[in-house]
Amino acid sequence: VRPTDNVDIAMAAAMTKKAMKDGSASVQKAAQERQIIACSCEFATISGRHNVVKVWSMKHVEQKDQLQLEGENVAEVKVEQELKHDAVVESIASARRKGIILTGDRMGNVRLWRSAKNVFLPGTSRVWSCVRTFSWRLKSELSSVEETMQFAITSMSFLQGDTLFVSGSKSGNLRVWKVDGTKTNGETVNKEVICITGAHNLAITAVQQGPRVKENGDNTNLSFSSGAED
Repeated sequence: VRPTDNVDIAMAAAMTKKAMKDGSASVQKAAQERQIIACSCEFATISGRHNVVKVWSMKHVEQKDQLQLEGENVAEVKVEQELKHDAVVESIASARRKGIILTGDRMGNVRLWRSAKNVFLPGTSRVWSCVRTFSWRLKSELSSVEETMQFAITSMSFLQGDTLFVSGSKSGNLRVWKVDGTKTNGETVNKEVICITGAHNLAITAVQQGPRVKENGDNTNLSFSSGAED
């Protein structure tokens, strides 16, 4: 599960709004009385067995009384949209505050989804659409069943201010891609920035952005870490 919005900032904004409206003591009182301060967010989930990514919305449920009663729902959660792949989706990553999601499937394809306001239905949830596909394989390429079993994108992470991302595969390879590609909507990007073949001997289970590493002078290099079944 990955959040599509920065929940912490949304909560801080709600608390600030309450403090400005009801006074600074109201936030402390709300905490003591276990009140729920309004907050909303979206998050996306995959099962690892289906070709669908579900985008959910969570919205605060208005209470009749200030005091929360035991057993009452404090939020409403519902599926807003289902994003589909041609193959089973095995990994997902999100960029907070950017409104973008990466989804990787079993055939080695990564799709970039971007959210936008629904201009036809103001006030409704944002609509997600696929703006770019990343694949190191050409559709015309033929592969054996054994080779196909190693294509799956098993982990991803955004890098360098969400301008790059790294993907890890079941074969143990790592690839770094430019998020913007050639900046053409609907394109399929077939060339990565860098490929690390044989980074691991077995399937990669996690990749994560690391700190910037300073070298000689003022030059800094980005870093990331990876873990695998080996």
